[in-house]
Amino acid sequence: FKQKTAYEIRLSLVGSEMCIRDSMIPALTAHVVKLCAHGRELVRKKVVMVLHRFHQLDASAVEHLADTMRRTLCDKDPSVMTAALCLLHDMIAANPAAFKELVPSFVSILKQVVEHRLPRDFDYHRIPAPWAQLRLLRVLAHLGRADQAASEGMYEVLSDVMRRADTGINVGYAIVYECVRTITTVYPNSTLLDEAARSISRFLQSENHNLKYLGITGLAQVVEGHPKYAADHQLAVIECLEDVDDTLKRKTLDLLYRMMNPVNVEFIASKLLQSLESSTDEFLRSALVSRLCTAAERFAPSNDWYVSTVIKVMELAGDLVQPEVSQNLVALIAEGGEDGDAESELRPAAVDRFAAMLDWEAIPDALLHILAWVLGEYGALATCMPLDALAVAVAELAFDDARLRGSLKARSLLVTALLKMVAQLEGGAGADIGDPCLDGWEGVYCTPFGEIFDIDLANNNLVGTLPEKLTDATQLSKISVSGNPLVSGTLDVASRLPALSTFGADGCKLTGTIPSALGALPNLSTLRLMANALTGAI
Repeated sequence: FKQKTAYEIRLSLVGSEMCIRDSMIPALTAHVVKLCAHGRELVRKKVVMVLHRFHQLDASAVEHLADTMRRTLCDKDPSVMTAALCLLHDMIAANPAAFKELVPSFVSILKQVVEHRLPRDFDYHRIPAPWAQLRLLRVLAHLGRADQAASEGMYEVLSDVMRRADTGINVGYAIVYECVRTITTVYPNSTLLDEAARSISRFLQSENHNLKYLGITGLAQVVEGHPKYAADHQLAVIECLEDVDDTLKRKTLDLLYRMMNPVNVEFIASKLLQSLESSTDEFLRSALVSRLCTAAERFAPSNDWYVSTVIKVMELAGDLVQPEVSQNLVALIAEGGEDGDAESELRPAAVDRFAAMLDWEAIPDALLHILAWVLGEYGALATCMPLDALAVAVAELAFDDARLRGSLKARSLLVTALLKMVAQLEGGAGADIGDPCLDGWEGVYCTPFGEIFDIDLANNNLVGTLPEKLTDATQLSKISVSGNPLVSGTLDVASRLPALSTFGADGCKLTGTIPSALGALPNLSTLRLMANALTGAI
């Protein structure tokens, strides 16, 4: 740094920038800072670049140079000033409050830039110093965040920059996009937000995929803090979902999810379902399923719409639906919705929907499990066909290897449903469905005298509730139904088993209050009820 010529000094600075280590910064800082007053602009510019490198390696080592950087911002040479913007941007991003007083200076510089006050050498395709404009906009975004006083001084120049940059060339689009980002970051102004939304609409209507991507990204930022602008661009955004560009599709999907609300959820969900039906991209399909299920949970206008939407999702991509979605659907049907008038609307409609699936050539496994449970529990509520005809249709499906693809699990679920339906038929209460002891039912253990004493059906994909018939088993001492998340209902039946000593129902969906009679059972020694929705004490 003690060289005599500017060329030699610049070489020294370049070497420092490339070879410096953070441990060397304290020894070199003072020597570098002295060169800020050098008479050659190229040296001063290189000094700023070296200090920026120091800041990247160890910010604390140069944080005391904030005043020096403030003075460099006013350097008579624009190249030194623009170099200083990079370092000041990083310092402001780390601590905006320390530089609030520079807002007027940055606004003034940006105004001079857009008014072509800089030499023409800084123009790019007739846009004045676009890289400096981008950096200044990012600086103003940091300084104006959640600060009304600071932001109000920026509004005029932001509007001017966005208007002048809209020239139809790529670098202008970059500045417009950065303006939108800044406008959505600083303290909100309705006039500026309107201008930003109009600029975004031109991006969305472009045939250029990159501009559409910018439009989707920019609108996402606008909608995040100001949802009212979503409705104006809803159709344009949905059209982007049909684009051949996979990256644009994913970005559009994220935006549509942010735009959803109880008013537009039905329309947007229908478009997403169409996209799910036509898409072959597994990553996009997985994202669509996730967004649809979440939106249905959050914004469903009615229980019936929720049921029909989730069923459609499972029909189109059942293998991508999370287990908790199936559990929530079963729980809603079991509870009958919020209005309590389940049997007049929700359950019959659900039964009819599932009954219509019995003629399908292939039913997704996740949907088949729910179908078996719904028809088994509530088949008598069907309005599309009598219960005996429904039972025949279930039986035909249960023994159709081609349609079940040889799945024994699916067959067992359908047979269970069929037994429940037989019990619901008129006169079916006394029907002979077999003897669990004589027929050797799996998981059911009997005494030599034909009395059930142990039922172990843990992790067996059971659905439904504990049957009232269990109370007839007076010697039943052990029951395990743990790990069956579709087992629901209450503990009323369990509390009426006099010989019960061990009861396990971890990870089920039991609800209600724990009966006091359960704790009073004389032989009960082991009780496992973790991960249920029970209340009360024993």
